[in-house]
Amino acid sequence: MHRKHWLTLLLIHLLLGLFCLREIVLHPLTTVIGDQSSDLYPHIWGYWRWIRKFEDGGWSEVWRNSEPYLNVPYTGDLYHVDWLNGLLVWIGTSIGLPFLLSINAMVLGQWMLLGVGTIALCKQLRFQFWSTLFVMMTVSTGPFVMRFVLHSAVFERLNLGWLLFYLTCLLRLLETPRWYWIIGGVLSFGFTILGSWHYAMFAIVSSVWIAGWSLFQQREHWKPLSSLAVGCAAIAYPISQRAQSSLGTESIIQHQAKAFWDWQTPLETLNDFTWVDLIYPTIQQSFGFDVLEESIFIGWLIPLGFLLGWRYATDRRDKMWLGLCGYFIVLTLGPNITVAEGLVLPSPMYYFTASIIPYFSTMEVPWEYSWMVLLTGGIVVGLWMEKIQPTNKRFLWLLPVIALLQNLVVMPTTIGYTQPSSIPPAVIKTLHSGQQILDFPISNHASDTGQPSPHHTYLWLQTLHNRPIAYGIQQSWLQDTELWRYLNAILPNHSSWRVLRKQCKLNPCQNTNALRQTIAQQGFSHFVLHAQFLPANTFEQQIKLWSDVFQQPLYVDQQIAIFAIVKQ
Repeated sequence: MHRKHWLTLLLIHLLLGLFCLREIVLHPLTTVIGDQSSDLYPHIWGYWRWIRKFEDGGWSEVWRNSEPYLNVPYTGDLYHVDWLNGLLVWIGTSIGLPFLLSINAMVLGQWMLLGVGTIALCKQLRFQFWSTLFVMMTVSTGPFVMRFVLHSAVFERLNLGWLLFYLTCLLRLLETPRWYWIIGGVLSFGFTILGSWHYAMFAIVSSVWIAGWSLFQQREHWKPLSSLAVGCAAIAYPISQRAQSSLGTESIIQHQAKAFWDWQTPLETLNDFTWVDLIYPTIQQSFGFDVLEESIFIGWLIPLGFLLGWRYATDRRDKMWLGLCGYFIVLTLGPNITVAEGLVLPSPMYYFTASIIPYFSTMEVPWEYSWMVLLTGGIVVGLWMEKIQPTNKRFLWLLPVIALLQNLVVMPTTIGYTQPSSIPPAVIKTLHSGQQILDFPISNHASDTGQPSPHHTYLWLQTLHNRPIAYGIQQSWLQDTELWRYLNAILPNHSSWRVLRKQCKLNPCQNTNALRQTIAQQGFSHFVLHAQFLPANTFEQQIKLWSDVFQQPLYVDQQIAIFAIVKQ
């Protein structure tokens, strides 16, 4: 294929990204991609955490798990799970880009890297224009990327380009054993595991299959493959040690392997999909702190190509990709495959894989392997397209069009966008000298108000304040402290500040002075009242109430009132 064809493919991918991500392209300073009830705010807070740690202590600080901002007044260890994206956002803010713009630039950059990686892998496979375009439409617009990664804002899963570069280097190494392909494979694997350890697992599983297939054909490949494996292990091991230390266990491998050596212990995995969901366009939602959209829909062309490949596979390369696609289908369906209602079969292949590959059992969401089904299945169809191209060239354009339509039209949801609320600079300046912030209300009862969950709300407020914020994950610590329990209980039941004042003086804290002193002893320096989370039309009344407790506010606007908490 000519160079202009590759440039055309890259332009198509860019235009597709501008369409799918159009809101953050049009409003890059105020809008981020992802539904507000999804994984968005935890990821934004994670990027702010990287920035803060870099500014506080540089590289030495980043590798510490201790997180004083985790859950004031309680803190603990929190492992960095979004290393590469966090680093990219920090680089953006370091060169002067606004925070949200840095996040959006990272998203757009990862999107383009996905396109470049797809083109590089297809070029290595010697695909022509339409075959490459089909693979691109399959992997870039599939429900895994559109719904799980972008709509649900699970941004570390956008680091797919590095995985594609790794596979390109691996195939190139088998074809032309040279040291620079080993170095390229090691580097791309390193970026893969920094981007998402789930994708490192994709790379490992793929490598075992492809390398084993190659060694069966040509045993002399063991030397370059061994060098690549050693180099990748040298990067993966120290990162795995950091993950292991954050879990507080002596050996994550030994701990997890016990579930598989007996071949009887079932795995606890998050997977409710059946084989029908591979070809039926459905979306499931998981509910916890985050509402995530999940689907294993691979469309209809890949199953057709799989059947044709099974029937007409003519060379070893066809059979290798066909087998790898089938293998990932089995992994996607989990350790227990639901064939029909009431008929669930254990998957010996899944258990066997988990018994020989370290960390495999920590992949608690096996349905994520569906993206590898899209990739390998797209390659299987691409191989078939290459065979029929000489005689059916005029009809091949239909296949990428069908792939695009089934992913963007047939699936029932669209990508969400969020405009996070801002805080005036005067508020940030007022809080700059503070230590810990007590935002009130402590809980906004998301299910009743339609607002993001308290977990999301206080992650975002903490990001804006740049100070520790009191919030309770699932109210787990509110019930243990009488003060918090009291404050959390009175808000939904009383809209009158007079009733609140009376209750405060009668409750076990006795009086407003005792209430103020109790809060001050917890280490809080400021009390921030948020109008948006209060009962309707009670903001002014609440300001009067808390003025009795903390004296006049330091700052007031239509949304926020700030009180200083001073020990007396």
